[in-house]
Parts: sequence; C-alpha cells; structure tokens
Amino acid sequence: MIGTCPLGISRRLPVAATAVLAATGLWSAPAAAEANVSRPSGGSAVRINPQVHEVHRVPAAQVIQKVQKAQALKKAVRAARKQQKKRSLSRVERNKVVGLELAERFGWDDKRQWRCLERLWTRESGWNHLARNPSSGAHGIPQALPGSKMGGIAADWRTNPETQIKWGLRYIKGRYGTPCAAWAHFGASGWY
Repeated sequence: MIGTCPLGISRRLPVAATAVLAATGLWSAPAAAEANVSRPSGGSAVRINPQVHEVHRVPAAQVIQKVQKAQALKKAVRAARKQQKKRSLSRVERNKVVGLELAERFGWDDKRQWRCLERLWTRESGWNHLARNPSSGAHGIPQALPGSKMGGIAADWRTNPETQIKWGLRYIKGRYGTPCAAWAHFGASGWY
C-alpha cells in the first residue's frame, strides 16, 4: 500500500515533487519513519509505508506559498550567480552582456541582430561607456552626438553603460528599425 502526499495526491509521488516538498519543509513526518521512504525499482516514484509513516496534510494555500518562496529564492540565487559572473568579466564584456540583455527586451533576440549591434558599437566606441570623440563630442557606447541627448533616459548618461545602451537601442529602433539596418548604413556611410 502506498501513502498520500501533502498535496492530497494518492498513489505515487514523482521524485522531483518529493524534492520540492522536502526542500520547502512541507513534507513533515517523524524522523524515525524517514528510513521507510524508498524508491521502487522503477525509480520514478516514492513509496511510503503508511503503517510506519503518516504524512500530514497541508492546506493548498500554504503549499503554494512555500513553493513560491522556494522559487523566489532559487531565482535570487540565479541572479546573484549571474551578477558574480558579470563581476569577473572585463568592463567591455559586462557592457556587452548588458547590451545583449537589453537588445533582447527590444525584441532583437536573434544572433544576426546581436552580431550587427556588437560590430556597430565595437567600431563606434569599443563598447567603452567612457568613450568620447574629441573632434565631434560624440559620447559613450552609441557615440551619441551630443552626448546630452542620452539625458532623456537618465541623468547618469555620462557614466552608466545601461543608460547609454537603452538610449542607443531606442535611437536605432526609431531611425533604422533594426541593428542590422543601422550597421548597413554605417558600412555605406561611415556613420549611423
């Protein structure tokens, strides 16, 4: 005979679900009975000896709340790892990561558009957010002329690569439609 899980599902509980329930603390049972939880030879479910192990039912709202907390924690851990990875990158590489993330938000998530944008801003500024053209006064990653145009995004336009990239992507979308169209114009004229 197989016991029931806290969600009220009887018969067999997938191993992945058991792990979630155990991680969130929803599977409360006497410690002595834990030894009586075993995987059948099929390996896809957990069997509980109901004579030794009594599973306590938990209200669905509590289950949902705890699972959401676990998911939020997992998301936060992923974000922290991503930030740590970013810190280990060079300044230019970090700027490119921000550019890729923002380009995806603009709907340019295919490799072709990214390659065009990467080439365009590599030629313009080398992805250096402190780049400044002394002869024209163009500034930042997208080489905005004048640089103060980027102030429409945020006041930190001189030093914040994200502000510069957002402005540059809006400029490209409004003037050319796509990074590849901007890159083609740059190739033909030497500017965009």
